[in-house]
Amino acid sequence: MNRKWLYIFLALLLTSGVSAFVYYFTAKAADPPPQAERTVLVNEGKNISEDVHTYHEKLNQYVCYGRADEWSSSEKWKKYAADLTALQHTFQAHAAEAKDGKLKQDLLRAAGFAEQALRTENVKQLITLHRLLHDLDILLNSYPDQLWHVTYLENKQK
Repeated sequence: MNRKWLYIFLALLLTSGVSAFVYYFTAKAADPPPQAERTVLVNEGKNISEDVHTYHEKLNQYVCYGRADEWSSSEKWKKYAADLTALQHTFQAHAAEAKDGKLKQDLLRAAGFAEQALRTENVKQLITLHRLLHDLDILLNSYPDQLWHVTYLENKQK
């Protein structure tokens, strides 16, 4: 009789864990973050906050949830080289027109991490790039999440 209750308990625990996992990740993906009220940081005709969010989401898919270990082969680097090059050029362009000096520094750092990651095929650079974009995404798009505390922009706001 005790084994039966143990199995029922484990089944309920597993079911609730899977349900919570699915809810958490689908709710995050379904609800885009609200637009930033800090429009001073958004250049005319270009939306830095949207690009930060887009590339942050891509990097979530590339290196989060244990996927960083998959970057040991050159095939993976070749597959995503175009995205990383586009990220580099996008943030260099945004940095050239950025009105805020701290934001400009962070955008240039993001471009540099992307370039260095591609050149050296070093996944640690991608992880650092992800953390930078994670923090910028939170700061520019004003949604609640924990920060890695790796941006110049955040230090300016304190």
